[in-house]
Amino acid sequence: MASSKIMEDIKQKYQEKMVNELNKFLGVYNELSQTSVTFSMDDYPFIIRVLGNYVSRLDLDNWQESEMSFETFTVSMSVFKNTLYEEKVHQFVKRLKDAFQMNLDDEIIDYLENTKDFTEEEKLICLGFHERASNLNRAMKKEMFDNVTSDVLSKEVISEKYANELREFNEYTRFASSRPDVARVIQRFDMAVKTLASKKSPTEIFFDV
Repeated sequence: MASSKIMEDIKQKYQEKMVNELNKFLGVYNELSQTSVTFSMDDYPFIIRVLGNYVSRLDLDNWQESEMSFETFTVSMSVFKNTLYEEKVHQFVKRLKDAFQMNLDDEIIDYLENTKDFTEEEKLICLGFHERASNLNRAMKKEMFDNVTSDVLSKEVISEKYANELREFNEYTRFASSRPDVARVIQRFDMAVKTLASKKSPTEIFFDV
């Protein structure tokens, strides 16, 4: 329970820092474009979906032609062209892209290839679970970022966008729940993944003004 509270606190602080840095970025944008837009913590879930949509489409070589489209306004990166902030904004969007592309897949595969915490048979169980969980996570993220107003958990969206991934994940978890030995392996694997996650620092997102 204590470790869960610590992780929640870390998550909250990371979210607060991201909103703060985005508002620093918007402050410069407001100055250059003569607008007055800001974010609050209440906006965070929607902000994440818009940023995810933005970086998934972002060509860093042509970032100055890109746009962040929110509900009531659009941030056009062309505003920063040939200004004192041009390179700082370039580095900022690079950090955003890195942050959204970050995952634990490489660390998990490397861990399973080299660890002695699991037998070879248990590693296959872990890989099977990880593959299905990762596929489901990617499919859900894609829908979240492709359509920022989509209700990702609605039956219609699930059926249309990631029914296969969800079915495969559910089938595997049902199989595991029917086999106590397999369930115990997955529980141990889950703890190992949490340890890996705690050791990987998130990409530091900051806007250098």
